[in-house]
Amino acid sequence: MLIAASPKAEDEIRDTLAAMHGRMIDVVRPMTSADRASVIGFLRAMQEAVDEIDR
Repeated sequence: MLIAASPKAEDEIRDTLAAMHGRMIDVVRPMTSADRASVIGFLRAMQEAVDEIDR
């Protein structure tokens, strides 16, 4: 069985993702390199904390 999105669904997905990516870029663009480093550090620490659950 093969399931495929219709052309209308593909258009809606592209429109949604394009708008979402634009909003994401608007959030990141004004961040300083120090801001980005803080976010990256936080996300890495969260990943390590979650990874510990499986050990």
